[in-house]
Parts: sequence; structure tokens; C-alpha cells
Amino acid sequence: ASAIYRSSMPCVLFYAADQDPSTTSSLGILNYSRRLIQEFARQPDPGFTLVLLVAEGHRQLFVPDGLPAWITVDELPGPPRGTGLRRLWCDHVGVLRSARRQGARLIHFPKGWVPLRKPPGLRFLATIHDAIPEYCAVHHPGGTSRLKRAYFAWALRHSLNKADLIVTDSDASRDHL
Repeated sequence: ASAIYRSSMPCVLFYAADQDPSTTSSLGILNYSRRLIQEFARQPDPGFTLVLLVAEGHRQLFVPDGLPAWITVDELPGPPRGTGLRRLWCDHVGVLRSARRQGARLIHFPKGWVPLRKPPGLRFLATIHDAIPEYCAVHHPGGTSRLKRAYFAWALRHSLNKADLIVTDSDASRDHL
């Protein structure tokens, strides 16, 4: 009876498969995601299931011991997806495949970047941390390639336009946006 009850509950997908500590230049978003997942795990059953989408091999990084029954883990097979084409595929295709497989109604993107396409009936929640492209351009000119800054700027505008809900991690981030 419990499995039948669970399968009829709404599902939320938490997208962390794009986070790789070996390729990131800042651990801020990774630590934000880890703390948020730890806090979820301490909460009583909210009436929905939460699926943590992580890259294979990063389960121990994101998933605390003793998960409540309402939280499950979906591991994408293969190497971590922190950069390059693997990352783009995961951001725009892999996450949507997992959402469909899990029956998710909402995907939370803790990095703030949402996929190009949004399937009907699926909602996006994006956490925007700051305006990274502008910050890099002003504070580290030449530190990031023009193409990368342009992609980040496009991704930020796209997320602001396509997400159903935007949250920020600080008043400064909110004010900057």
C-alpha cells in the first residue's frame, strides 16, 4: 500500500548532476545544494516525493545517510558532468529525461540555469545566486572567455524568462537582479 501511495504523490526533482567539485571554480553553489538537501532530509513528509538527480560517483557528496522514505536518488550513469558537452547534454536533455522517468511536476535548478525547452506541464524553479556574467566581466576581465561569458549571460536571461519561480540566496543577489 505504501508503494501505491507514493506513486500517486506529486514528484519534485532536485537537479545536482551538473555539480562537480573537481571542475568548479567556486564551491558556493555546491555547498548550498548540499545544505539544502540535508535540511530537506530533516523535514517531515511534505506530501510529495523528492528525487535527487546526481552524477554517478557523487552520491556520497550530496546524499546524507538515513534519507526519509519520501526522498529517493536517481544517479545518471557515466562520468561527472561539470563541463563541456556532457554538461550541456545533461543540462538540456538528461535532466528532462529523468523528470519524465520519475514523473516529476517540478524541477529545482539550484545553479539557476534551466533547459532550453520546457515540456508542457513541467514547472521550473531556479535559484539565482548572482549575475555571474556581469561580475566576471567587471572583476575578472580576460579571466573567462568571451564565449563562456556570452553563454552565461544568455543562460541567466533565459532562466529569468523561463522559470516559473525564481529564488535568490541573498538580498544582494536579489537586488543585483
